[in-house]
Amino acid sequence: MTEEQEKLKTKELFQQLKQDDERHAPHFAGVLETALSRGETSGWGWLAPQVVMLMLIALAGGWFVFFKRSANELAARPPAPPEIKIQRVLPSDPPPPLVASSEDKPPKFVRRRRISPPMQMNALISQWRSPTEFLLKTPGERWMKEVPRLGVPRLEIKPLVIEQKNEMEEL
Repeated sequence: MTEEQEKLKTKELFQQLKQDDERHAPHFAGVLETALSRGETSGWGWLAPQVVMLMLIALAGGWFVFFKRSANELAARPPAPPEIKIQRVLPSDPPPPLVASSEDKPPKFVRRRRISPPMQMNALISQWRSPTEFLLKTPGERWMKEVPRLGVPRLEIKPLVIEQKNEMEEL
């Protein structure tokens, strides 16, 4: 048998299998009518509750993110300073009455500002030193400021001599 004959035979066998399947398979219209009479729906019926749940989760997550951000923004803002009304009292004005009548509001306290002398600047900016300057000083700092010289060792290396003997070596 040649290759073409094998291909034709294979094709005929597949056609026979297809015809056998068609003979034994029920018609689609009959299967659909049976399913509708039983009250069965398409395969998408189970999907509706899950879609609703996903939407609810997404809405809850969005609500949480929005209000969490709003709460953080409110916490980050400094509280508004209280309003203080200062009444200017001139020496020529009569003192306010100490006894309040039932119609008057309670007396307000008057806050007077102290006038302090201007601060003197004794130190110049060129003389200022950082209080944490000592942290920048390292043990090898002098090596960075010296000019290196050939033949002069930077470190003195001492040999390590162990004078203790191990007890096991004596045996």
